Amino acid sequence: MIVIGLAAAAVLLPLLARLLITTTDSLAPGGIQDGQLAPCPPTPNCVASRPYAADSLPPISYSDTPEQAMQRLVAAVQAEPRSTILTQTEDYLHVQFRSLVFGFGDDAEFMLMPTTNQIEFRSAARMGRSDLGVNRTRMERITQRMQQ
Repeated sequence: MIVIGLAAAAVLLPLLARLLITTTDSLAPGGIQDGQLAPCPPTPNCVASRPYAADSLPPISYSDTPEQAMQRLVAAVQAEPRSTILTQTEDYLHVQFRSLVFGFGDDAEFMLMPTTNQIEFRSAARMGRSDLGVNRTRMERITQRMQQ
């Protein structure tokens, strides 16, 4: 009886969590607009390399060619668990990450800036107001991989 209850809870809990957390459309990826990624909303579930907020991160620097930088970026992103590349062009990458337990989706966008040898990024949770720092930590790991 307890086993059945635990199994039901394991199935129903993620569904209930998805219903209780409201979706925030403003966090959806916007692609490149006017040569920039969309700014983060004023919620703590987004981090970006542009100075949209006081707690932004620096862009990722690279010294190789833009093509090589994109290849290394793809490898750095794919090293993250539950990552799926949704869009890739020569200067833009859109990736979705899913959380392990509930399968919540986060979107990360990267834009290569060949004139400055930098990669701008924006990473945001698709749902809720807080991501408990998950996007920031993930972007710090990806940045670290790119600098190796």
